[in-house]
Amino acid sequence: MVNTAENRKTVKDLFQSLFHKNFDDFHDKMLSAVMRLICMDWAKFDSFLHKEFGDYEDQKQSMMDIVEEKYGKPARELLVKLS
Repeated sequence: MVNTAENRKTVKDLFQSLFHKNFDDFHDKMLSAVMRLICMDWAKFDSFLHKEFGDYEDQKQSMMDIVEEKYGKPARELLVKLS
């Protein structure tokens, strides 16, 4: 997703409504500026998921699987757009 002020606000609002977390906690601003895309810090987001749900990989689930299970399909779709 192109890194514009309008897109950042859309992502921030949607992320907040889906995850009940502030997108700024996971927004990789430096990479976003360089790539001109809205980029997430996936390692930080993965750490958040592990704190919330444990080692989901042990149940043969991917990050996207656990996101869809716990937050729904719209949350997964948002992350796909950001990947």
